[in-house]
Amino acid sequence: MCAQGYPENENGMPGAAVADISEETPPPFVGLITGDRVNIRSAPSLSAEVISQLSKGNRVQVLQKRGDWYGVRLPPAISVYVLKGNLQMEGDGSSALARSRVRIRTGPGMAYAGVGSLSEGQRVRVKRFVRDWAEIEAAGKGIGWVNRLYVTYFAKEEGVLGGDNRSIP
Repeated sequence: MCAQGYPENENGMPGAAVADISEETPPPFVGLITGDRVNIRSAPSLSAEVISQLSKGNRVQVLQKRGDWYGVRLPPAISVYVLKGNLQMEGDGSSALARSRVRIRTGPGMAYAGVGSLSEGQRVRVKRFVRDWAEIEAAGKGIGWVNRLYVTYFAKEEGVLGGDNRSIP
C-alpha cells in the first residue's frame, strides 16, 4: 500500500499515479476504481440505465474501450436476468443450462437493457425466480460500462482480480 492509500500495481507504483498508462494500454487489463459510488451502466452513455455501483478500490476486468467508456466484466455480486423458459433447470433448481443463445438483461422484463448473452449449454447459478424470469449470478456473463475517468490501470494480468472483485484491503 502506498502513501496515497492505493495498492501498488505490477510496476510497484501506486494505482492512482499510473492513470495515463490505461490510455496507452489497450484492453484487456485490470483496472482500479478511483471514485466512490461509480456507476456501472448498461451502455457507454450517461443516459444509459445504471446497473450497479462500484466502490473506490474495487478491481475490474476492462475488456473494451468505446470513446470515454470502458466495458468491464460484471462482478459476480451483480444480479442479471434471463427468461426462465430459455433455461433447462438442473438438480434442486439452483443451477441451469441455457437451452440456446439467451439474452441477459438488467431486470426481469423485456424492457430492461441487455448486457450480454449466454451461449447454448452455458451453466448459470440461479438465485431466485421473479415471475417468468430467473435471476442469475452475473459471474462474468455480461458487460457494463464505466466512465474511464474513474478507472486507472492496475495490472495486465486477470489473476490479480481475486474471486469477488471486492475492495482491496
